[in-house]
Amino acid sequence: MTKYYVDEEFSFRLEINPNFGAILDKISECLKEELGEKFKDIDLEKSAFVDKEEEKQVQVFNKKNQLVAIFESTIETFWTGTILKTDKDGNPIEVKQQDQEYFNLFSWITISSLKAREGGEHLIENFKNWRFDNESEENLEDFEKESLIIQIPKGVDPEKPLLIKGQGMFNKKLGLKGDLLVFIKVSDKSKNIRSTLYFMAYILGGLLVFTGILPLLTDSIRLITGKEAIDFTTLDSNYLLRLIGGIIWLIVIEKVASRNR
Repeated sequence: MTKYYVDEEFSFRLEINPNFGAILDKISECLKEELGEKFKDIDLEKSAFVDKEEEKQVQVFNKKNQLVAIFESTIETFWTGTILKTDKDGNPIEVKQQDQEYFNLFSWITISSLKAREGGEHLIENFKNWRFDNESEENLEDFEKESLIIQIPKGVDPEKPLLIKGQGMFNKKLGLKGDLLVFIKVSDKSKNIRSTLYFMAYILGGLLVFTGILPLLTDSIRLITGKEAIDFTTLDSNYLLRLIGGIIWLIVIEKVASRNR
């Protein structure tokens, strides 16, 4: 998605589930206040409304069909508006890829395999962010946030970093915000525990099958060697139940284990 340098930024709230008309009315009110006389060049009828799963966006154009402002909402009632910086011809100035990446931040977290499958909130403690008041790194104002809560999507792919918009470095002069890239590692701790439990379950099933099938093996060997078979039902009447139970147990464990691999 194309990013632009920001001239001014502000925010406002709307009621739950507003229609497009109500959104445009609020946008018009904000732009009148922020732009003053320049508002007469705005043509709200050319506004483009984009309703994505994760966010809603309204792009505002002027009478020359040039993009002037972008309004976004990632939370149902909270909107942020940005008036874009323009060149001498009134066109918005795009952020070059290398400039955008320069303001990105990175974080590494470890989550459980359950959270990787099911998703959920994750707290990044002592999250550090930075703000550039000037272009030079020597004039770096450093500050630290106590925490940052991010949303882990269901079935997150650990091979791809999670992109958190607007949590990178902010350059006040350029009006540019970078993004936060979160690299995820899935903990093997719970996986190792499950593997141990499955191993013990397989051992138990194997013992049940072995002690259940041992009498049959013994009788087969005695018959092959010409000896009389032993009536094990008088010695151990439960060997057949152990054999059947062990087989059923192993089948169930194999199905459960295969689902969690």
